Amino acid sequence: MGAGAGRPAVATLEQIVGDAVADGALVATGGGELRRKPMAAVRALAASGRRDLRLATMLGSADVEALLGTG
Repeated sequence: MGAGAGRPAVATLEQIVGDAVADGALVATGGGELRRKPMAAVRALAASGRRDLRLATMLGSADVEALLGTG
């Protein structure tokens, strides 16, 4: 997402996640156990209200729980 075409040069993580992830999307997270998890992106995704997501992860922990907790 960049400047031009009516878009601002800066976007929030919530805006990026909202634009990039649709209902029913397959979302993959990385990291291991509790280290290097993309928790800011996971929280933004959880707050976005997306439904019926499929999640791919090697070792799910707090990321999976955050998404499951939002339904």
